Amino acid sequence: MNTTFRNYLLVSFAASTALHGLGFTVPNENYRQLCGTTYYSDTCNLTSSYRLSNYMRISYLGGHPQLPFLNIPYDKALYDNKLSDPNKGMVDIQGLIGGFTTAKIHNQGILGKNLNGNLSISVENVILQITNSRNITGIIKDTGFKGAIQLQKNTGNIGGIDVRGRSGLTTITNLGTIGVITTNDRGQIKSLSNSKFIGTLTNTQRGTIIDDITNIGTIRDFNNQGKIENSLINFNSIGNLDNSGTMKRLSNFRTLVALKNTGNVGTIVSSGTINSLSNTETIGTLANTGNLARASNAGTITSLSNTSNLNDFNNTANGVITNQVSNTGNIGNFTNTGKLSNGFNNQSNATVGNFTNIGNAGNITNAGKITTATNSGSLATLTNSGSLATLTNSGSLANLNNTKNIANVSNTGNLTSAKNTGTINSLSNTKSIGTLANAGNLANLNNTKNIANLSNTGNLTSAKNTGTINSLSNTKSIGTLANAGNLANATNTGTITSLSNTRNLNNFNNTTSGVITNQVSNTGNIGNFTNAGKLSNGFNNQSNATVGNFTNSGNAGNFTNAGKITTATNTGSLATLTNSGSLANLNNTKNIANLSNTGNLTSAKNTGTINSLSNTKSIGTLANAGNLANASNAGTINTIANKKNIGNFTNNGTLANVSNTGTITSAKNTGTINSLSNTETIGTLANTGTLANATNTGTITSLSNTRNLNNFNNTTSGVITNQVSNTGNIGNFTNAGKLSNGFNNQSNATVGNFTNDGNAGNITNAGSIDYLLNKQSGNVKAITNDGNIRSLSSYGILTNLANKKFIEAFGNQGTLTNVSNTGTINTIANKKNIGNFTNNGTLANVSNTGTITSAKNTGTINSLSNTETIGTLANTGTLANATNTGTITSLSNTRNLNNFNNTTSGVITNQVSNTGNIGNFTNAGKLSNGFNNQSNATVGNFTNSGNAGNFTNAGKITTATNTGSLATLANSGSLANLSNTKSIGTLANTGSLGSATNTGTLANLTNTGSLANLSNTKTIGTLANTGTLANATNTGTITSLDNTKNIGDFINANGGTITNQVINKGSITSFTNQGNLKGGFVNNT
Repeated sequence: MNTTFRNYLLVSFAASTALHGLGFTVPNENYRQLCGTTYYSDTCNLTSSYRLSNYMRISYLGGHPQLPFLNIPYDKALYDNKLSDPNKGMVDIQGLIGGFTTAKIHNQGILGKNLNGNLSISVENVILQITNSRNITGIIKDTGFKGAIQLQKNTGNIGGIDVRGRSGLTTITNLGTIGVITTNDRGQIKSLSNSKFIGTLTNTQRGTIIDDITNIGTIRDFNNQGKIENSLINFNSIGNLDNSGTMKRLSNFRTLVALKNTGNVGTIVSSGTINSLSNTETIGTLANTGNLARASNAGTITSLSNTSNLNDFNNTANGVITNQVSNTGNIGNFTNTGKLSNGFNNQSNATVGNFTNIGNAGNITNAGKITTATNSGSLATLTNSGSLATLTNSGSLANLNNTKNIANVSNTGNLTSAKNTGTINSLSNTKSIGTLANAGNLANLNNTKNIANLSNTGNLTSAKNTGTINSLSNTKSIGTLANAGNLANATNTGTITSLSNTRNLNNFNNTTSGVITNQVSNTGNIGNFTNAGKLSNGFNNQSNATVGNFTNSGNAGNFTNAGKITTATNTGSLATLTNSGSLANLNNTKNIANLSNTGNLTSAKNTGTINSLSNTKSIGTLANAGNLANASNAGTINTIANKKNIGNFTNNGTLANVSNTGTITSAKNTGTINSLSNTETIGTLANTGTLANATNTGTITSLSNTRNLNNFNNTTSGVITNQVSNTGNIGNFTNAGKLSNGFNNQSNATVGNFTNDGNAGNITNAGSIDYLLNKQSGNVKAITNDGNIRSLSSYGILTNLANKKFIEAFGNQGTLTNVSNTGTINTIANKKNIGNFTNNGTLANVSNTGTITSAKNTGTINSLSNTETIGTLANTGTLANATNTGTITSLSNTRNLNNFNNTTSGVITNQVSNTGNIGNFTNAGKLSNGFNNQSNATVGNFTNSGNAGNFTNAGKITTATNTGSLATLANSGSLANLSNTKSIGTLANTGSLGSATNTGTLANLTNTGSLANLSNTKTIGTLANTGTLANATNTGTITSLDNTKNIGDFINANGGTITNQVINKGSITSFTNQGNLKGGFVNNT
């Protein structure tokens, strides 16, 4: 940098011949002495303002002063001085060799306007120390060879400093403002410290700055053309740093706007902000730990590292970065058009927005996150163990190794080898890939050009080929493999979800461990397709498509042909084979599940197993000597010969006779069969047409009729496993064998005669049966009627009968376990055994002369007569009249029971329970555990002439008459009239008792309720009143009378006896004794 110096203040340390010491003086020319005499002291104070046109003597000092001191306290001393020679200095500081070592200038005024001189230092190792607190408007110039200027403290303004001295002792400490600092003529600065502002700092080509440069203020421009032996340390702000010389180290902790290097920098470390960095020569280490906005390298950087934020880095065509680039922070854009000698390492948790390589990037390693990586140059290896969103290669990439996540890979160049053990969402190739080996997760692969070898040992979601693939090998998982180009050879030992070919596939081999999940689709040309594994959803050769040879030794699922197949050979398993195109030869020696022909099948030979055969057009010869699971004919079959196994047989045409001496799994007729005879096994026999006669002496799993079945005979050896289903018309059905799961005559279906002489299981009727006969040797588990049965007779065993609609007549002379009626039965006559009887409908007459375990009525029974045994009789409906001359274990009424008569021979074992309404209940027999009329229940008349046990009333009884035996009568409800002419053990009234008349024996009477009238003409043991007794008359005997509450009128009439002492602890309105109080009367308080 060239600088023009004007208006200098020059201090010259020059050798002098003066005999009398050292001091401030001027050159040996005319001068004007401003202060001092021959023997003046060391200090010169300028207190006036001088305007000079010639040199001046400031001070002439005597003796040997060690520290000459020039003090300028006045505001404008030496301010405006015009000298005739612009090259001469205004002030000299001179002394002999060996004189003083330090001189000082202290400026508090304004020094330097129009000064045409220099502050010069020319004596070796002599230091001029300057402090400035105001203004030095000119430039301080050091012209000495070995001397030095030390700007100890500048808090004011200095126009500039020109350092030319080579002593290496010059120091600059700036706390104010300095316009320009320059080293010229091999000048040396030992140290420089800036705390405020420096306009321009220039270290010229031969200049040297020895120690650290420390900036905590602002340097607008810094131009280094020479040598900085140590560090430039920036704690605040540097505008433009231009280095064309040598710099050992640059440390930036805050802001560096622009850095341009055309020289040599040992190390650049930045933890602050650099807006712009440009290098065209050499940087040893560039370490960014702060913010680096833009960086460009056209030279050499030995080491580059980023641990914080680097927005844009451009390694240009001439740029070389020797060591591996290391990023542990964030890089926005990294562009390489030059050379990364040892590649690029994006470490764990580090991020790169865009990585672009147009040059030679060596090896790229990513363990962090890269959004986009674009290569149009040369890459040796790209290894990803982190996250890479998009990788685009249009150049040369030798090896791609992914162990983690890459979102998108696009190759339009040359990719020699790609290995994935991580995850790639999308891979697109439009040029050339040598080997692609996926052992991880690859979501989408799209090839439009050339792949030599594709190997998948991981998970490949989708692969689409519109180019050429020489070899494809899969040992693990491919989601979709779509070939619309040329695929020479493909081998699958793993799993492929979907496989489709729309163009040319020469050879495909699905090995024994190979699985293709969805249907294989071919609309193009396949030379050879070999399956030894599994085609889960089969193979579809569509219209106009061709297959030379299809060979299956595994499991091929469903095979569909609408195109052209020369040869199909099955030695394995086929779920279905559907031919609507052209199939020359079909040879099956193993398993075909379903064979459907709607086209032309020249020859079909089966020595293995075919589950289903469907023919709607033409089969020349069908020869079955193996297993034919299903057969359907709606067209023409010349010959069917079954000597072994047919699974399912469906006839939609006409068959005169079907004879099965082998096994038919399923037989369905929608046409006409005149005669069917089974001596072995039929799985399902379904008639939806006309079946004239059928005989079974073997086993039929399922039999159903939806139309016309004239006669069916299941002989003694015949077994029908599942429930027989009829929704049509059956003339006669005879069972002498076994119906394992019964017979179901469904709604609107009809049966003329059903005769059972074997085991019929459950018979369910929702239609119409004219006559149902269960013979003496017959066994029926249950008959459930939701329809109409005209006549039902059972002489054998019938476990359950449930009628929900109508039975005209039912007679049981066998064993019947349960009867349930929710419909209408005109007559039930039981002469033997009925287990449980439930009526929810209407019964006109029930007559039991046998045994009924349980009878429950929720409907209506007009008349019930029991002369033998009923376990439980529960009425929750309406029972008009019931008579028991036998035994009933339990009787309960929750609704309406009009009349019940338990005759002298009748026994009811458990307590009779009434929670409903009973009109009349008459007991002349035995109520073993009594009678309980519960709360809110009513009884009109209860008459006991037998043994009624314990009688409890919590409801309402109009009249209770006892002429027999009652253990206890407990009333907590309402009892209008009670008449006892025989024996009551205990009468306990806690409710309301209108009238109680005892002409028999009453052991104990306890009243805690209300008793209107009590009349005793015979015997009462204890009469205890804790309630209200309105009137009482005794003409008989009372053993004890106790009152603790209220008695109205009590008369012990003539002939009446009270044995024990009468005790009154309550209130008696009137007590009249006309008889005998044997124990007297005690009235207690």
